[in-house]
Amino acid sequence: MKKLISFLFVLAVSLTWTACETKYDANGDLDGMWQMLRWYDKSSAQVVADKNDGIYYCVQLKLMKFTRKGNPMNYYLAYFSHRNDSLTIGKIVHYPTDSVCPMSVLESFGVPADGRFHVDALTSDRMTLSTETVELSFRKY
Repeated sequence: MKKLISFLFVLAVSLTWTACETKYDANGDLDGMWQMLRWYDKSSAQVVADKNDGIYYCVQLKLMKFTRKGNPMNYYLAYFSHRNDSLTIGKIVHYPTDSVCPMSVLESFGVPADGRFHVDALTSDRMTLSTETVELSFRKY
């Protein structure tokens, strides 16, 4: 009887470990909720937005959510790809309307017209994205 119980315990633990795929951590340090600390415009040498403007990027699986503090039910979801030192935003959908949107709707979140960023720094708690004209600094929230 002890052997049967031990066997069933080992089997249950083995099945549990194999069933727990790390889908929620598919993007490494990029996964999570990011608060924009600073949006710096290189061409004008001015800060466009800071942490008080409440801009958030949330990354999970293959989606990024773009939202602002005070308006949680009005947001954008976008597919993205992250490879080495580049991050590219793809198809964008507005919620709650479920309508597909052009890239220009994300300009107010610091996203460039082509949706492409260079990843300057990415750790478990800090991220810096840039283009030729902007630099965005974030902290994991």
